[in-house]
Amino acid sequence: MKKNFRFFDNRQKYLLFVTTTNEKNKIADNLKPIIQSVKPKHPALKIFDAGMGDGSLLMSVMRQCHQKLPNIPLLVSTKEISMEDVRLGLEKLPDRFVEHKNTVFVISNLNYAESTNLKSNNRFKQKKMNWKVVKLTGNSSLDFSAQLRRLNQEFLSKKWQVERNPKTGNPTYKEPSVIVIYRKDQEFVLKDVIPKKNNGKNYYDIIIASQPYRSRVTAEKKVKFVIEPMIKSLEKNGKLIVVHACGGDPANKIIKQVWPKENPFPSLYPAIIRYIKSYVKKLSTPNRNPVNAEKTTVIDKRNFNN
Repeated sequence: MKKNFRFFDNRQKYLLFVTTTNEKNKIADNLKPIIQSVKPKHPALKIFDAGMGDGSLLMSVMRQCHQKLPNIPLLVSTKEISMEDVRLGLEKLPDRFVEHKNTVFVISNLNYAESTNLKSNNRFKQKKMNWKVVKLTGNSSLDFSAQLRRLNQEFLSKKWQVERNPKTGNPTYKEPSVIVIYRKDQEFVLKDVIPKKNNGKNYYDIIIASQPYRSRVTAEKKVKFVIEPMIKSLEKNGKLIVVHACGGDPANKIIKQVWPKENPFPSLYPAIIRYIKSYVKKLSTPNRNPVNAEKTTVIDKRNFNN
C-alpha cells in the first residue's frame, strides 16, 4: 500500500534548531523599528509572513503590531505547507485574539506566487479549493483554543496533504486549502478586511520572508520565485523584509576546514540587490508605482547582535 508523502523538511533538525537558538527573537528585534514606522491605510494594517514555520516569529510580530496600533484592525496572512507547523502555529493563536480582538488570521498551503492571491494557478486544483472559515465564539483564550484544536481533526489531517511535484520533485499541496479565522463578535467591524473565496487578493504593508529559500539557490531564482511575487504584493509604500543565513559562524568555519572549496552561501545581500536592480523594470505592477530595490530589506543574520 502506497503511503502518503509527508513534508518534514528534516523536521528533527529544524525543531532542534528552533528550540535551542534565539533566532526567532533576534529577527523580531530587528523587525521592531520597521513595524514602528508603518503607516497603514484603511481598512487595516496588513502583514504577510511568507512561511510561518512554528509561528514563533509571527506571534512576536503580532504583539508588536498591537503595541503600535492597539485599535486598528489587523489582517495577518501567511503560508505554510507543513501540517505539523500549521498545528504548532494555531496553538499559539488564542491569546492573540484575546489581546487584539479585531484580527483576521489567514493561512494557506499555496506557493509563493499564489499565496497572496489565495488562489491556485493550477485551474484543475483550484476546482478542489478547500476554503474554511472559522468564526470564533466566546471571549477567552480557553474558548478559542478548544475551537482551533478541532481544526486538526476535522480539517488539517484531511485537507493539508502534500505530494511531490512531478516536474521538480519539490513538495506541493494535493489540494489548495485556506483557513480564515476571526472572532464572530467582530465580524461586522471586519467586514472589509475578511478575504472572500475567489477574491482574496491583498496588498500588504509589511511582508516578512524569513529563510524562504535554500542557501545554494542562485540570486536569479531567489528573486524570480520568492522575492518577485512578494514585491508585487506590496502596498504602495509597503516593505519587504528578507532574512537569510549567511555563514560567518562556527559551523561555517568547520565546513571551510573540512571542505575548503565548499561555498554554502553563494548569493547573499549584494548579489540579490544587484539582480533586483537589473530586473526592476519587469517587477512593475499594474496600477501601482514602479517597484524599486529600496522596497526590499535583506538582513544577513551576521548583522544580528548576540
